[in-house]
Amino acid sequence: MYYQAIPIRAKVESDEKSLLYKDIEVCGIKTTRARLIWLFNLFCFAAHIIWVVVCVLAARGKGGKMNIDIFRPRNVWNSTDDSGDSYDIDFVDNNMPIRIDVVTIGFFALSALAHLGAVIAGLRQFRYFYWDQMDRAFFWWRWLEYSLSAPVMILGIALVCGTRDQATLASVVVLMWTTIAMGFLTEIVSTPSDDLESWIGDAPRNGQTKREARQLNYFRRMLPHVVGIFPYMAAWSMILYNFMQNLDDTRETNKEAYEKMPRWVYAVIFGSFAIFTLFVYPQIYYQWQKPKYYYQTEFHYCFLSLLAKSYLGMLLYVNVLRKASVDEAL
Repeated sequence: MYYQAIPIRAKVESDEKSLLYKDIEVCGIKTTRARLIWLFNLFCFAAHIIWVVVCVLAARGKGGKMNIDIFRPRNVWNSTDDSGDSYDIDFVDNNMPIRIDVVTIGFFALSALAHLGAVIAGLRQFRYFYWDQMDRAFFWWRWLEYSLSAPVMILGIALVCGTRDQATLASVVVLMWTTIAMGFLTEIVSTPSDDLESWIGDAPRNGQTKREARQLNYFRRMLPHVVGIFPYMAAWSMILYNFMQNLDDTRETNKEAYEKMPRWVYAVIFGSFAIFTLFVYPQIYYQWQKPKYYYQTEFHYCFLSLLAKSYLGMLLYVNVLRKASVDEAL
């Protein structure tokens, strides 16, 4: 058997097999890893709620002034056209603007709800759905939250970088969701052994050495992760291409306007890309380690999530939400 057929995995038989409940000492204070994870989730919940409140106050009363208009191609068949192309094509407003303040508040609120859920689920009576799954290297709640917040974030990035075509925006959202799904699938096919010392499939077969078997099993389990890199790069390539093309078009048609383009947008796109890309590290590293250490990814992912959202949210708050309107900011 190479994977667990049912996503919610069986509980660890006793606390003795789990590192989460073993006593440790931090700065002279006796505690457990489970308590540290719970407190870190509580901190992240508070941080995200503060951002939600700050952004709501900044955008309060602005309503439609925070709207970004979205366009769609309009193709009209022209039977009298002698150019060889029977369609007249232009772009028109799709009458479904997106409020950048709602997008910003949205990704903070989604993370706040996820961390609140972790804080509540971290209570002992909900151990099976949280701590036992963490012991079994299955963080289903993480991928549920990322599948919602990451597409919202990439939508916000695309909007402030000048992407206005509804098809392109929909594409980057779906591509980012697909990327997250591949991370989730990697954990689905990576099932720990009962003693948490190895992954199912690590055992040598057909004359393999232990290292050869472990490497082959690692590559097999990481295949969904590798597949997820392609939609990830496709999403960012679409945003970067549109952004660079917008810069070239502006420079060619109005050099004065090009010189006045807000430089913080560069920080949004390149800084966010760098931080987003860091998310590949925990899974690459900890899928190679023993499953009993996989709980440590919770610290890494919580930190990276807070960093990514705070970085993007801060730039949007300072440069967009505090302005009188989107038109003034962009």
